[in-house]
Amino acid sequence: MLRSLRLLIIVRVFICVFIFVLLNRFAAPYAVKDFITDSITIELREVITKTNVFTSNTIDFQLTNPKVFHGFQIRTLIKCSAYYKVYDSICPFLSSESVQWQKIGDEVTPTIEPLIEFAIINVGKKSWGAVRKENHGSYDYLAFDRDEIDDIIDFVWSVRNRILRYYAPLLVLFSLAVGLYLSSYIISLLNDVQMMVGKTDAANLEIQTNSQAYFKEFQSFINVFESLKVRLKNSFDQTSRFSSNASHELKKPLTILRGHAEQGLKIAKDGSPEQMHFAVISEQVNQLIGITDRLLLLAKADANSLTLNLTDVNISNLFKKIIEDASLLRPDLVITQKIEDDIRWNSDEYLIQQLIVNLFSNAMKYASQNGWIHFVLRRKGSQVHLEINNSAINIPHDLNGKAFDRFYRGHEIGSQLIEGSGLGLSLCKEIAKVHDAFIHLDTDEGKSVRAVLAFKTISIAAL
Repeated sequence: MLRSLRLLIIVRVFICVFIFVLLNRFAAPYAVKDFITDSITIELREVITKTNVFTSNTIDFQLTNPKVFHGFQIRTLIKCSAYYKVYDSICPFLSSESVQWQKIGDEVTPTIEPLIEFAIINVGKKSWGAVRKENHGSYDYLAFDRDEIDDIIDFVWSVRNRILRYYAPLLVLFSLAVGLYLSSYIISLLNDVQMMVGKTDAANLEIQTNSQAYFKEFQSFINVFESLKVRLKNSFDQTSRFSSNASHELKKPLTILRGHAEQGLKIAKDGSPEQMHFAVISEQVNQLIGITDRLLLLAKADANSLTLNLTDVNISNLFKKIIEDASLLRPDLVITQKIEDDIRWNSDEYLIQQLIVNLFSNAMKYASQNGWIHFVLRRKGSQVHLEINNSAINIPHDLNGKAFDRFYRGHEIGSQLIEGSGLGLSLCKEIAKVHDAFIHLDTDEGKSVRAVLAFKTISIAAL
């Protein structure tokens, strides 16, 4: 079963968004904790420089930076100062020589003096963040409990989770929208490539487009495709030359054989075995000559060298002439016709006669026993439709798709018992194409087959 590229892209986008949200939930607390610690440290640097910090009993300290959780208050703030004689139980740990103090960067508040330093001190199970400044040969300290940062983070995360629950449907819709946009854009690029490839056939393989891709990732594909066109053109040319040369080389000896066979028919006694042999030889040689003629026409069509001798052809009279002996060829069939008079077409009479004869011959050969054939030639809007509809049984299931393929013969209708080369309908298609006409076959619930040739009666430009 074929998978949907659009659905695959949408699912991948949704998975990427989900992974991003998941990683954010696990990684963000660590980054936020360091971020809040740095923010508190910078604000403590401001506080410790104030002269009344160690002279008052309390400090009303909040995170006042509006960019960093404005309004959250630090409940536990420890002050230590030998100069101001302010002490606490953790002051000895702050003044310990084992504490590694680091200078707070001047990039935030470069005008503050004196030097302010920061350290993280572990006292028992608690972790403290502290700042210090020198004061008359000793140090003043301010320390805060880093566990309070976890409380702030927990509160923020609870708010975030509540918001996420509300906005989860919007996040899903956003993922779908992004997936649809990306898939539509990628598919549009693929459709452009499909259109370019779809326009390529034997008629335009020799045209070098020198196409440039919109994106460099597609240029290698364009280069490979152009290289493939060159190889296909060379293969078509070789096949066309072989078919053309073979047809020319075979036609002369076949014509000589036909002449000898016809001469043998004349000199042999009527009803003799010799005459029967010459008749079979003549029939088979004529069949081979017909095949070589078809191969030659197809080779010319492949090489775009099928020239037209355009004349004003009375299609009505030509059609009537071809089908007038239908009842004699198949007396078991019911023959009906509806042919409008004086329908003309500026076309190559020889090629159009070949086309109609091939359609007529197929209908006569494959019509079911004691069946019927209906011939139609009528105007339909700006077009003319030539239709040959015949009864049939055991119609191949792939007839509509393969009828015009070269050497195709439907096995389900006993084609092996009916003479033919499988080239007639493919030749009809090429003749119709060079006349700017359209030909197709359709079936009616396995009961009949209809061949339709649609063309305009206006003149066409000679090729």
